[in-house]
Formats: sequence, structure tokens, C-alpha cells
Amino acid sequence: MFVVMVTVRTFLVMSLQTVLLALSSKVGFTVDETKVSPNLLKRIGELQTMRGFLDQTGVEVNKLARTCRESQRLVLIPGLIGLFVVLLGVTGTPLILPGVLCLGLSGVLYYTGARPVQLSLARKKRELESITTAFNGAVDRTSKDVAKELSKPTGWPAKTE
Repeated sequence: MFVVMVTVRTFLVMSLQTVLLALSSKVGFTVDETKVSPNLLKRIGELQTMRGFLDQTGVEVNKLARTCRESQRLVLIPGLIGLFVVLLGVTGTPLILPGVLCLGLSGVLYYTGARPVQLSLARKKRELESITTAFNGAVDRTSKDVAKELSKPTGWPAKTE
């Protein structure tokens, strides 16, 4: 339980740093979270949540891509063996049936294992694109407001820890 809490806290701190870095690169100067208004601080928190979803979806896409490659390999092996045995079966009829069975097994493995993973991977990639587009748009909007707010004196007292 302790390890999970530490990991989540580290993940949130890392995504906050990533968000502040993205904002800083957009506005052209280092953004200090202690010098922004509570409203912008709330929006930075929302960006942090979006970045967490973005990172989580990226991890899921990577995991699905690895699973997809493994399942394609499992489909390819009986398919190639079946094709080879069928070609050998042209010279000797008894080998055609095992070759066709291997090709059939390859087809069954594709439609029950590889194809669903490919569809899930395509869906997650579209989701990742959508989240990335939304995050980038939110960073653009927030960076304009941060630049506007920090370029003029606001009267907000700096936070002290």
C-alpha cells in the first residue's frame, strides 16, 4: 500500500513538472506555480490531471502494442508451418490435411487472439490522439493566460511554504 501511494505521489509530481515545463516553453519564461492566481493554479491542476491520463493511456498503448506483436507471432508460426506442410503435400497427399489444419489453426488464432488486440490498439491510439490534442489545446490556452497574468503586477501574494 505504501509503495502504491509513493508511486502515485511521484507520478503526480512528475506530471506537475511536465505541465510547468510545457507552460514555460510556451510563454518563454519559467512558470512558478507560487506566483499565479488561484484560478490559474486550478487550471494547472486540471492540466496535471490531463497529463496523467495522457501518460496512462500511453502506457496502455505500449502494452497493447507488445501484446499485439506477441499474438501476431503466435498466428504466424502455425501459418508458416501449415503453408510449408501444404507445399510438401503437393508431392505427397497425406501431408495436405495436417497443413490445412495448421492453416485453420492460424486463422482461428488470428480471429480469437490477434484481431481483438489489434482493434483495441487502434481504439486506444485514437483515444491517445484525442487526449493529446485536448492537452495541447489546454496548454495553449492556459499559457496565454499565464503570460498575461505574470507579465503585469497582479497583487497576488507569493505563497510561502
